[in-house]
Amino acid sequence: MAKTQTSAWPRKRAIVQVLALAAVTRAAATAPVFGRALTSDPLSYFQQASEFAHGSAGKAFYWPPGTSMAFAPWVALLGDSHQTARIVACAYGILLVLAVMWLAAAIVRDRSITLMAGYLAAFYPPAVFMAGDPQSQIVAAIAVCCMLSSLVSAVEFRRWWWWMLCGLSSGFLAVTRPATLLLIPVPFVFIFFRARRHSTNPGAPEHIRRRERFAAITVLALGQLLFIVPVVAHNIDQGAGPTLATNDAVNLFLGNNRYTPLYWTSSLASGHRDEPFNSYYDNVRSQGDAGLRSAALDYVKAHPAESALRSANRARAFWGFDYYRAADLRSSDWPTAGVLLVLMLEAGGFLVAGFFVIGGTVGPFAIVRSWRVWLLYATVLLLWIPYLISFSVGIYHFPVMMLLLPVAAAAMHRVASFGVKTSLRAAFRSRALIIALLCFAAIQVEYAYWLVKFGGA
Repeated sequence: MAKTQTSAWPRKRAIVQVLALAAVTRAAATAPVFGRALTSDPLSYFQQASEFAHGSAGKAFYWPPGTSMAFAPWVALLGDSHQTARIVACAYGILLVLAVMWLAAAIVRDRSITLMAGYLAAFYPPAVFMAGDPQSQIVAAIAVCCMLSSLVSAVEFRRWWWWMLCGLSSGFLAVTRPATLLLIPVPFVFIFFRARRHSTNPGAPEHIRRRERFAAITVLALGQLLFIVPVVAHNIDQGAGPTLATNDAVNLFLGNNRYTPLYWTSSLASGHRDEPFNSYYDNVRSQGDAGLRSAALDYVKAHPAESALRSANRARAFWGFDYYRAADLRSSDWPTAGVLLVLMLEAGGFLVAGFFVIGGTVGPFAIVRSWRVWLLYATVLLLWIPYLISFSVGIYHFPVMMLLLPVAAAAMHRVASFGVKTSLRAAFRSRALIIALLCFAAIQVEYAYWLVKFGGA
């Protein structure tokens, strides 16, 4: 008999230990920056959360509002200090560990692997160092883990509350990071295809099964629309049109114009602008969001080869190593040695996790394929695609890496069961694994070169 999600959960004591370790690591990583003011995107999300908490968000949403929605109740309750934001961000970082464990239990169905995934999430350096900031990446990672886990439960157990939770998770994910909109139709596909083969009432007449599918569609759609419709309606009311966030048009333009670099396409959004670009940008921006979109699309149409090359470069840059906290500390009074240590931990943690993800995907340690695993990989692909269009750097892969930690955990479990020597021999005999690892390493070298060239844009 196949294992269920329930049987794949570790004992409560082990779960508590993992969460306690996650709390310790995040508290330790946040302590050095706890007294510092928030900057950049976290500051913008916090300011928007403060507006929500005080009921003063009257303008169109430039930043997707999901992250601020997650922080607003706590800001209203605990006060709008930056320290409050950091404490709540750490709490969400701990919740993310639990979400990864739920995903592992739903996808892999092995208690040891679920526990291993929890430990990986608790100690994964990019997650640890990001935990003290109100960042959309952590909130989005929680939402997408919950979406997939509840979708698997909905397909297998056919209970309306799982469809509702899946709808709420995917709707909230969309308003947190609109680049995830490609995931919106995924649950509906499963209602029509996969759910038909997992009916709790296989002998029921067709009209009964049709009624079940209609109920699932209704509950799922209501869950999604509960978040999406108010945000779109607000932006329409404020004159921004049917959009979840107005920065999408800006991002599209910044990533597709005659001044956009071929590789490090996010540099224009990070202050690397000269006077000719500033004049050009101001002129196009005066035409509004429609002008920005039109200019970007016209440029892509007029330069298809260059745009294709730029997208191919973005596809690789998406998998570049993390340096989020190192970049933040570099702009402060931290000593160079301390910044380099943090960079080594962030980048090294991603590299180790990436190697095990590849090991769990191809070669002798590959995870056993099932429809649940294929769903996981399809979700990763759909999360990757949008970043080929505007601009792409390593931080954007954070939710994807959270999805892939169960795969890394499965590979680590196999290595542990085979033994190190046997595993190394098996790895060196696998041509597919060696090629994949070399390609991944080459992407990191290329990414490091451009990171140094553009100074960490």
